[in-house]
Amino acid sequence: MNTCPFSDLPPAIARLRRDGRGLPIPFTNHIYPDGTPDFRVIDPKKIRKCAKLRLCGICGEKLLGGVTFIGGTISAGNGLFTDAPMHEVCARYAKVTCPYLRGDKSYATTVHPRQKEEGMHFAVNPLVSTIRPEKMCFYFTVGFTLMKTSHGLIFKAMKPSKLEWWE
Repeated sequence: MNTCPFSDLPPAIARLRRDGRGLPIPFTNHIYPDGTPDFRVIDPKKIRKCAKLRLCGICGEKLLGGVTFIGGTISAGNGLFTDAPMHEVCARYAKVTCPYLRGDKSYATTVHPRQKEEGMHFAVNPLVSTIRPEKMCFYFTVGFTLMKTSHGLIFKAMKPSKLEWWE
């Protein structure tokens, strides 16, 4: 059954693998051994791959030219992001499909049942809040570096060329 709410997906997103509901699985999301995605968990190996090869965190394809990050007021101020850079079109897709980015309280911050089944533990990066900021933004820039901290991997974006806010 295809429950993907979009009939006209951006081509790079349309090429992504789908979950059982027909939703595209973003490149950096964790996928369990049986192929089930956990949309709330980022795979650190894929984050490193995005940084090293300059790939989009949503579609996994090459980033040419400028990149887009998504964050709240703190990220916009310090240029630090946990999610990988994206193509602008992929970031705009994420904004309308991700419950967290939409401001929909249906997103869960509790342990996924699969984590218990598989004996896995995923920690929330203490540098990141699980509470959605009141304002979010697209942070447009030309470059970034990946930093390893004691709490995990963080993208340090170059100065923004533009910020575009939403609530």
